[in-house]
Amino acid sequence: MEENSTRPIQRVIQQPTCVDWQQGKSIGESLLEMFDRCLWTDVKLHCKGHQEGEAIKAHKIVLATRSPVFQAMFFGPCADGKNEVDLENAEEEIFNLFLRYLYSDRVTLTEEHAFAVMDMAHYYKVSSLVLYCADYLTTIITPSNACEILSTAMLYELTGLKNVCCSFIDSHAQQVLKSNGFLNLSENCLLYLLKGDTFFAKEEEILEAADKWSRKRVLERGLEENGTNIRQCLGQIFYHLRLPTMTHKSLIDNISRKGYFSVEEYSDIAGYINNIPGISVSTNSCVTRLPEVETIQVSIESEWEEISDSISISFEITVSKDVALANIILSKMRPHFKDLENLYSQTDCSPEVVLGEKAKIFLEEYENKVMEIKSERSERNYAKTKYFISVLEHYKQNLCDDLGLVLTVSVVIDSIEFKHKFNVKQNKLEEGRVDFNPPLILKERSTPYLVEINIQYSCEHRVQIKTRIPERSKVLINHIHGVKLESTNFSTNYWDTKSSFTGIKSLGFLNFSNRDISKDTTNGMENLNIPVQSN
Repeated sequence: MEENSTRPIQRVIQQPTCVDWQQGKSIGESLLEMFDRCLWTDVKLHCKGHQEGEAIKAHKIVLATRSPVFQAMFFGPCADGKNEVDLENAEEEIFNLFLRYLYSDRVTLTEEHAFAVMDMAHYYKVSSLVLYCADYLTTIITPSNACEILSTAMLYELTGLKNVCCSFIDSHAQQVLKSNGFLNLSENCLLYLLKGDTFFAKEEEILEAADKWSRKRVLERGLEENGTNIRQCLGQIFYHLRLPTMTHKSLIDNISRKGYFSVEEYSDIAGYINNIPGISVSTNSCVTRLPEVETIQVSIESEWEEISDSISISFEITVSKDVALANIILSKMRPHFKDLENLYSQTDCSPEVVLGEKAKIFLEEYENKVMEIKSERSERNYAKTKYFISVLEHYKQNLCDDLGLVLTVSVVIDSIEFKHKFNVKQNKLEEGRVDFNPPLILKERSTPYLVEINIQYSCEHRVQIKTRIPERSKVLINHIHGVKLESTNFSTNYWDTKSSFTGIKSLGFLNFSNRDISKDTTNGMENLNIPVQSN
């Protein structure tokens, strides 16, 4: 049958070409071939747009096995026993993709079809396909489709997809605010987004996007585009605009002509911004939005190098809010071999092939050299024994950099009983990275967390660490919002390298969005899919 460019190829009943076509196939492959060939079908499914006589042929038992809706339709107490079913709201192309999953547990999705397939899977209560589609959607999130994917995740209560989508949106907030998808968000979805402490964009841009969103609703409802109606359409969203975090000038520039701020609201927000005593804001959040991941740089390398068997660092982390330690970036390090004069290398040393009678002459010529000798004996003629002789050179220190040696990084935080060793492979002076997976939660408390880190090469009996000493004359601000780092053994002695953050370049911390957590409690941390470390 020739392929029709405007309609899917109609499947026709075909008998198997051989009696053992099932051999070598999995159950899913066999069922899918049975479906594709229309073998032994017992039901016809008429989709939207089908002309008279057109139908998709399938098997009741397979459909009922995969979907409780089909089970009730074909074998439930109200089943009518008919062998033809009209599915007026089902598009043929989408329904074919849906059926292919039912028969084989897999289907090829595209962005164009994924949402419709998920809707159909939800309607027929095929939860595994809903999750299959959700996993696919996590791989195609962009600033232009992120809002649509978030809406779908919230509609079907897909927590994993929702979290991945929110993380992406938070990291691309400025682009998302300018997308058409943002203007099409439902009120609940927009409210959920704006609750996020990590929805990181200028509040002026968020206010402008929310204003456009509300004006669109006003026009869709056929209302007059005035301040009263715009404010009414904003609803609870208005109270999640963090206006108190703006500058006074920016506040005036952005709200002076909006027409939906009361005198009392403006007075309180302006007074808070200008630090007027006794002024508080009860309407809008005063919490500054932050990026999802923030980095604290703890050292700047100097030109001076230090060689040691291992590096030990001890410091305190003080947190005034719940955060998570996400990663530690190591300084550039290089291996330094002990007793290098006794080490030799075969690098650039091609073996010389020498016959037996000439071996003595060759050895006398290189009498004071270190050599590696391998032989290939001739049983019949000793003189024809071959010797493969390599003259070794002293190992050069710079060759150590390309060995790909493994650093062992031990991290201990006694106060939360955390102790773990990480293996980090460094090549060509690259910065090593230790990732905490999942990130390590540090809950807000009055006393600091003591962190002890030890770094050494796994073959420490032969290799030392060479690294640059941090620049002590340059002062770094070792803190971000709610997080402060401080060395526990700081010394004014410039050469006391162990009193600094030698070996560490920076630490990465994860800020929580707090969308699903009450501001007054840390209950519900488990919803973040990050294990909470107990104090």
